[in-house]
Amino acid sequence: EVEYIINPKLIKKFESRKKVLMKKNKCDEKGLNIILAWHGTPNTNLNSIVEHNFSLKKLAANSGDTGWYGKGIYFSEYAKISLGYGKGLLLCKVMLGKSHKMLTSQKQTG
Repeated sequence: EVEYIINPKLIKKFESRKKVLMKKNKCDEKGLNIILAWHGTPNTNLNSIVEHNFSLKKLAANSGDTGWYGKGIYFSEYAKISLGYGKGLLLCKVMLGKSHKMLTSQKQTG
């Protein structure tokens, strides 16, 4: 089942943050590296994320897993990869800003 959900409050926050970052980084929208990316999560997390956004405070709350590359919220351009983290799948607009591609061999420890 596919459900299309838009949260106007989150869109407003996104647009506001986008303006702040463009001013701070002295760049246009292209410089923020905005993409659409998938986020996989257990179905029980979907409503909270859609209503309130992602929360760093809730990282690893159910699993204790803080992520392959350290504490953070993970996205993928491939839905199949994100499904490995839960059957709930969200397509999100994400501001990458400055990014760094890491290889599996560069996994952080500790």
